[in-house]
Amino acid sequence: MKTKFFLFTFLIFSGFTSIAQFKSARIGIDGLTCSMCSNSVEKLLLQLDFVESVKMDLNTNEATINFRKKYKTDFKKVSQKIYDSGFSVREISTSLNFDTISLEGNSFQVNGDKFYILSEEKTNLSGERSFRFLDKNLISKKEFSHWSYFIKENDKVHNEKQKAYHISL
Repeated sequence: MKTKFFLFTFLIFSGFTSIAQFKSARIGIDGLTCSMCSNSVEKLLLQLDFVESVKMDLNTNEATINFRKKYKTDFKKVSQKIYDSGFSVREISTSLNFDTISLEGNSFQVNGDKFYILSEEKTNLSGERSFRFLDKNLISKKEFSHWSYFIKENDKVHNEKQKAYHISL
């Protein structure tokens, strides 16, 4: 009887486990000079099915994107939309609750995508933590040139057929 009770309880609560999901991201955009530029970027970003809202700030040349729940977020598509509108990405940063993430060496997975931590700090990955992307077109060209060697070295071990991102905490 106890076994049935524990099995029943497990089945009920196993459906309530939380999955890692991105809620928002802050994107530095180079080249924005006017409200028309800002509006064009905003409209292109809103075309992505996983984007719920976009708030543009011309004073800082940044966009804050809120993502839809239960949709897979694709940061490379976000970057491509910005480049398609004639601007470039200076930086993309976001955060995750690491209480629901299993770290595998220097990497973890979120919604089928692999994230490699290239910065030195990996301790105490618990709770809500912010990080920056280091991949091409997700940071400035100058900064990417600094990280490109480490990314190429890391990609030698990444032979899986899944999207990979490189990040710094």
